[in-house]
Amino acid sequence: MIWLLGLAAVCLTSRHTTQRPVAALIVAATAVSSVEFPVLYVDVIHSTWTGCALMVVRNGLLAAAAVLSFVRLWRSTRPLPATRHARVQSPGPYGESQPLTSAHSGA
Repeated sequence: MIWLLGLAAVCLTSRHTTQRPVAALIVAATAVSSVEFPVLYVDVIHSTWTGCALMVVRNGLLAAAAVLSFVRLWRSTRPLPATRHARVQSPGPYGESQPLTSAHSGA
């Protein structure tokens, strides 16, 4: 958990990171782990409902962080969709740009 917390801190050093929600899930999983192991470790060893619930919550948070991280990284690498109202210009015969028209005017 310590290396995940360090990795989340490194991700948060950039303003343009897509991993802020993932870092929050990792911090929550670390908080559950800190309650789980020093305080309720006997419940985890004896597989009581409390110990099992803590393990399920922590592992669920980590799995959600992994899936969310994958999805956000995947979406950040896709190109943005083109706008519908973008004006496209074609180069003229001498390299100058001219607006595209649906029909050429006759001369």
